[in-house]
This record gives sequence, C-alpha cells and structure tokens, in this order.
Amino acid sequence: MRVELRSRDIEIDEQLRQGIERRLTNSLSRFNRLIQRVVVRIERIRGLAIGLNYRCHIHAKLTGRMSIVVDVRDVSLEHVLSRASARVTRRLREKSSSRTENENGRHVTPLTPEVIWISET
Repeated sequence: MRVELRSRDIEIDEQLRQGIERRLTNSLSRFNRLIQRVVVRIERIRGLAIGLNYRCHIHAKLTGRMSIVVDVRDVSLEHVLSRASARVTRRLREKSSSRTENENGRHVTPLTPEVIWISET
C-alpha cells in the first residue's frame, strides 16, 4: 500500500508530519492487503465565516475496482484528521469484514504502509 499526503496552504513541520504518519499508520495498517493506494489531501479553507477552516479528503483505492472516498471539514487540523481517519477506518472495516484472514482462516499480519509526502503549497 502506498500513502501519499498532499497539503495546500498548510506548512507541515516534522512534528506534524510524524503525528499524521502515526495516525494514518495506526488506522490503515491492518487493511494494508486490501488497499492499493491512499491519497490524503489536507488544506486550509480561507474565507468561510462558519469556522470550518480545515478540510481532509481521503481517497483509498482498494484491490479490484472499489474505492472509498471521505471528505471532512472541521475547525482544527487535529479534529479534521481524527474524524477523517476514523471515518475511512469504519468504511474499510465494513468493506473488509473478514478479509484480514487468509484462505485457511488464519489472521494475516498487516504490513506497514509506505508513506510519501507531497506539499502543494
């Protein structure tokens, strides 16, 4: 599984990058064999009076032709990342049900995803 993080109008320092990487790895690693590619886009939304200042868009391309798309807006970067990763994990759990077991019924050990960082600032 390949994970790409893209950001717009948000400067990602080392501490933030490690936090995002840890959150994504914890959320997605158990579904590693189901996911071919994940693109995570985080951006700051300017000009909204409502206060929903951040957006996180996650597109997970699963094996076969299925995809999961999650789009979340919230007041803080931490909240938007937390809600988006929880939502994509929930949808992956629904899609996979027992797919984390192999043909013999044994639990498959997940692999750590490869995370690639791309800044669109």
